Amino acid sequence: MNKKKYVLPSIRINNFKGAPIKIREYWEKYLSLNLKNAITYAFYFNYESNYKGDYDFTIGGENYFSDSNSIFINKDDYKIFKCNLSTIIDTWKIIWNLEDIGELQRSYNLDFEKHHNDGTVEIHISIQR
Repeated sequence: MNKKKYVLPSIRINNFKGAPIKIREYWEKYLSLNLKNAITYAFYFNYESNYKGDYDFTIGGENYFSDSNSIFINKDDYKIFKCNLSTIIDTWKIIWNLEDIGELQRSYNLDFEKHHNDGTVEIHISIQR
């Protein structure tokens, strides 16, 4: 894959310390830029440990904008979970449960959500080979 995306500066968050509110506010900030991306990406990286620890989060797409940083989606092994905007939180809970019961071995390199304009979402989870 190895594609360059333009993103907002990342924020450091934790799933169990206010992440939903911070993520929602970050989405609002990104959407206020009115960028015309066919696909928008949300990135999760620089994990402290696993999904229970701190990590970096950012949002971006194909189009450059002022003050943007860049991030690369490298070729990696990913398990893809499909959902829509109304089921995205439940899908993340499924991912965490699969990890907890040993059915998903995550590598915690770079995970990302791929948001399509029709409301469908693909969650790409980097997995161990």
